[in-house]
Amino acid sequence: MKKFYILLLLFLICYLHAKTGLVLSGGGARSLAHIGVLKVLDENDIKIDCIVGTSMGAVIAALYAIGYSGIEIEELILGLDWSELSDEGISRKNLYAGDKRWAPMYNIRFYLDDDCKLQMPRSIKRGYKITELLFRISFPASSFTDFDKFPIPFRAVAANLETGQLHVFSEGNLHEVLKAASSFPTILPPFRLDNNYYVDGGILENIPAKTAAEMGADNIIAVKTTAPLKTGEEVVSVLNVLEQSMNIAMTKKLNLSLKLCDVVIEPELDNTELLDFDKAEQIILAGEKAARDMLPQLRQFALKQTKTVKLSAMPYTLMFTRINVSGNNHLSGAKIREYTELETNWPYSLDDITLAMRKAYQTGLFRSIYPVISKSDEGYMLLIKVEEEWRRNIGLNVRYNDVDDLIFGVNATFTNISQKNSRLIVNLDIGGRRELNLDYVKNFGELFGGYLRLFPYIREDRLFLYDASHHRTGSVKLFEKGTTAGVGMFFARQLNFEGFLYHYHKNTYRDIMATAMSDEKFSTAGIGLKLNYEDIDDFVFPVQGLHLLIKYNAAQKGRMSDTGYQRLYTRNRFLYPITFWASVKYQLEYGTYFKKAQIDFDPFYIGGIDSYLGFQPREFSAPFYNIHTLAVRLSPFANIFIDLQLNSAKFGNVDYWEPEKQNEWGGGIKLGYKSYFGPVRAAIGFNKDHEPLGYLSVGWDIDSFEFSRK
Repeated sequence: MKKFYILLLLFLICYLHAKTGLVLSGGGARSLAHIGVLKVLDENDIKIDCIVGTSMGAVIAALYAIGYSGIEIEELILGLDWSELSDEGISRKNLYAGDKRWAPMYNIRFYLDDDCKLQMPRSIKRGYKITELLFRISFPASSFTDFDKFPIPFRAVAANLETGQLHVFSEGNLHEVLKAASSFPTILPPFRLDNNYYVDGGILENIPAKTAAEMGADNIIAVKTTAPLKTGEEVVSVLNVLEQSMNIAMTKKLNLSLKLCDVVIEPELDNTELLDFDKAEQIILAGEKAARDMLPQLRQFALKQTKTVKLSAMPYTLMFTRINVSGNNHLSGAKIREYTELETNWPYSLDDITLAMRKAYQTGLFRSIYPVISKSDEGYMLLIKVEEEWRRNIGLNVRYNDVDDLIFGVNATFTNISQKNSRLIVNLDIGGRRELNLDYVKNFGELFGGYLRLFPYIREDRLFLYDASHHRTGSVKLFEKGTTAGVGMFFARQLNFEGFLYHYHKNTYRDIMATAMSDEKFSTAGIGLKLNYEDIDDFVFPVQGLHLLIKYNAAQKGRMSDTGYQRLYTRNRFLYPITFWASVKYQLEYGTYFKKAQIDFDPFYIGGIDSYLGFQPREFSAPFYNIHTLAVRLSPFANIFIDLQLNSAKFGNVDYWEPEKQNEWGGGIKLGYKSYFGPVRAAIGFNKDHEPLGYLSVGWDIDSFEFSRK
């Protein structure tokens, strides 16, 4: 009996000192099942001595390691808007005023490096919002770089893209390590850290049980959320092909890893795909069920009690003794700090810091920008890590409308090339409309300041003539060349104001005419002022905000101008949301030459899908006009828009506003879809004769240089 008690005592000592490790695999959305497993472990007081994860499993493992409970992780995940997280576009409302001088101008763009070599995209997404999210959720561990000092010692594994070797992270800035370990190839770009590029560690070891053993784990619990191999009929997308290829490559290594595990929990996730994050709740439930089914095996680890260590809480606000920048090549650190608006020795909360990074990102100058916080004897220090945007890009714009037919545009943009804080845009359109625009702007200031502009252009357009039944009877061609030079001011996110000189020459000549006409020529030069105030959230489909464009120019008859005149044009759009899916829109268009006149050389054109429904595009021209538009904009589904619109118009050779004068009434319904390659719009308009007119516009069918022109 004495020997028996000695052996029993030795067994209990060994058992009580045995370490339990938990290994969480990758699997995209399938990995959310880990949360359900953690909830069951918490409920049954099953303590973990160390935890290892890869890919999405690394993110969940890290949260558990730094003190989040299973329920807290569940609340965090279910509270995320996954569609918003994947939408990395910069809202028009958040652009700085300097970028609002131009309307959108391309469907797709490519980048050129400093040697002018074409750079293809490295991934579908840039992962900016994911980096921001990882920083926010790992903020409590910001000042801890040794993962053994977490309440539960933690490891994350990633694949080194250059060496092909597995890298085990035992230290570092947590949100950077998690980005490195979870950058799924093609979906997210390889993550650069310490001069190495990393991708999802699941490629090499999706169940890193060996790493848990190296941490001293005697008992290993693994949660396997890897997708099973699919049949040929089930591989129906590019993503399926990529996932299947990775699963084939990792299967042999996966089986070897499973042999090291004492307990393997495998939730039933047969109908769950890699990106099914919208199924988060049912995936978590599947993890709970699988863990409860394995409770008899798991309870053998419940007797061992591990001392719980808490991370010291981060202060609600931080004051940085130093703010540095790394990764910048062409922009100075001082300029980047100016974009963030962060200063030393000033208190900032977590929200303040993330908002500062977002503001800088919205300048369009960075592919990525994120903070790294460290602590020393001097206090807290902030390092802003950036990857600058390519300074040269080529954009393509294919668009269509009923009047111009198909137009193919090529756009080249050069940022900070010829001079610091400058932009040169070269745009060429061919097809139903032909034009060449060169727009050069030199800024003095970052978020507000002055600028110089030079805008030479050449354009040829066709103007159709219509009969009383709105049918085409002929057309003329308009050829125009000119130059505008301006000096302006820009202010933060809304306002551009510019004074300018201009000169242009216009030819009107016959194209297809129902009656004979003589060709006409006209030249003029003058001065002008223009103002653009914009805080709408989208250029084509806004649902809230104000957009005000005003242009005034004047010429005096003389050597460089065939006639003297004053001209004013304004277009105002105001949208006010009344529910989350409906807004009221009011638009005013007004143009005048200030006195009774017959202006044939440069009249205002009336009609079209963006103006007066009920007239053909540019069906009427006049030296004076005003159009009021009242509409209800509905958005019952994401990226789908329906406008119910009513128009009132007055136009002619006399500028009048008297209510007793007869109005032209029109209106209709517009349908819109905001696609990845630009807006798609169709409309049916009605006029006072109750004749329906159809409209179709595909792509960025707008004048991107409207503010640049005279």
